Amino acid sequence: ARSGGLMYALGECVLRRVCEHWQQAHNQSITLPEISVNLAAEQVSVAELPSLIRGTCREHSVPVSALHFEVTEDSIQGDFSSLTRILKELVADGASLSIDDFGTGYSSLSRLKSLPFSRIKIDRSFISQLPDDEDDCAITLSILGLTRGLGLSVVAEGVETEAHEQWLFRQGCDYLQGYRYSRPLPFNALMDEFFPLP
Repeated sequence: ARSGGLMYALGECVLRRVCEHWQQAHNQSITLPEISVNLAAEQVSVAELPSLIRGTCREHSVPVSALHFEVTEDSIQGDFSSLTRILKELVADGASLSIDDFGTGYSSLSRLKSLPFSRIKIDRSFISQLPDDEDDCAITLSILGLTRGLGLSVVAEGVETEAHEQWLFRQGCDYLQGYRYSRPLPFNALMDEFFPLP
């Protein structure tokens, strides 16, 4: 998709599908928790992105506050003033933002503190060897300290074992994500497993 110049269009399709699923659940009197949606660099650099999101949400009667957008570190390397305006507009509309795959990109701390992120997601490459790898423990503890200092919450990606879970709980990690809790599921399977009809 990226090499074919289709990332913006793909992101638009994903957003529309998410809103359709939210509306489907709402029609069944099911309130879904906040839904995370990835934004590619090709999306966050387009000034019209906030209006696209507002319009798609309005079309499906979805509050923008139901969405949490994830942006990779490398996606915030472009024109800083334009990027800041776009991301702040999304937050003003009610969405929340996180930096995805943190620790694998090239974001500077000055950008981190200036952009309206509320959450950082620690990349799974630092989680997979916990708690046995001392370097991964040190990196993860450093990220946890950084996020607390910036007043952000933190998500550990790639949690697969009880050992991962227990170590991260002891360190005060806010959220855990990974196969320990569920593998990716089609929407209908997700609804059947977690929101079964009486």
